Amino acid sequence: MTTVIGIKTPNGVLIGADSQITAWNQRQEQQSKFAKIVELKSDRHPHILFGVCGNAAINLILSYRLKLHEPYRNQGALAYACTHVFDAITAACGEAQLSRTEVFSGDILMAVDNELLLMSESGFVAMQRDICAVGSGAQFAIGAMEAAKIMRPTISPFELAETGLTVATKHDVYTARPFIFKTQGVVSRE
Repeated sequence: MTTVIGIKTPNGVLIGADSQITAWNQRQEQQSKFAKIVELKSDRHPHILFGVCGNAAINLILSYRLKLHEPYRNQGALAYACTHVFDAITAACGEAQLSRTEVFSGDILMAVDNELLLMSESGFVAMQRDICAVGSGAQFAIGAMEAAKIMRPTISPFELAETGLTVATKHDVYTARPFIFKTQGVVSRE
């Protein structure tokens, strides 16, 4: 497992993840270049970020499949996710010879049009809160981020993400440094 967090700001979305690789329920070496967060940019699509916990092989297949889909056409983040992304995931499952249950042993956080979406086996949900997390350290990260927002209302999104992931590393053996951060839109470092 892993910990992936999402923070929505007025002008963008930040997705952060740890770099711990787990295979067969055993911790492996930290892999800072492993693609737990995939960024997809093209003329045919909006800027999309995926943060995946669970079967990470889906990241690369999903980004490839989405490049093949028809253009985005400003239909809204949730509509886009429910049509093109869900179809791409279904096709990716077939190509990787994985069942949807294997792929969704974790969840996927997705940022499209500065909206933060959570995807599980049953579909997408638009997040109504400004922070969320998925994975084995999710509850630790959410608790730490909520407490940090109370203690420091002006905390930056990056500091908030760092706080959440740091606390998750202390309480979840499947979460470890270094952390990876990607943004969509304008997310202030201050």
